[in-house]
Parts: sequence; structure tokens; C-alpha cells
Amino acid sequence: MNLTDFKDQFNGGTRPNRFLVTGAVGKYGGAETPHTFHVRSTFLPPVTNITLTLNAYGRKVNIPGDREYSP
Repeated sequence: MNLTDFKDQFNGGTRPNRFLVTGAVGKYGGAETPHTFHVRSTFLPPVTNITLTLNAYGRKVNIPGDREYSP
């Protein structure tokens, strides 16, 4: 078994966050070349926006505060 045979049997990745992508890439409007490669996805942690409420002239004014990222 060589490396090419190993790569040919690697369909879709070994984990749910790896995907097989097939597409055509053209350079500067030239001929498109088909490519197939594996990509790995990730996620962004949830963000909590803290809003500061200030009283100004009898009205409540909401001012954006800090962002807190979950671990």
C-alpha cells in the first residue's frame, strides 16, 4: 500500500468535523482546475453581550458593554 491508495480510501474524514470538499479553482479568470481536499471545521464559543443601562435626562439609555466568551 502506498500513500495514494491510503488517501483514496480516506473518504469524508474520520471525525464528524472533517469534510470532503470538491470544487473548481480558476486562477485570474483562466481555466478552472478541479480539486478535492479535506477541511476541518470548528465552532465559535457562545458570546454574551453585556448591556449597560444608564439614566440620562429621565430616559434609559442602553450602552454596549463587554463581551464574555464561554470557555
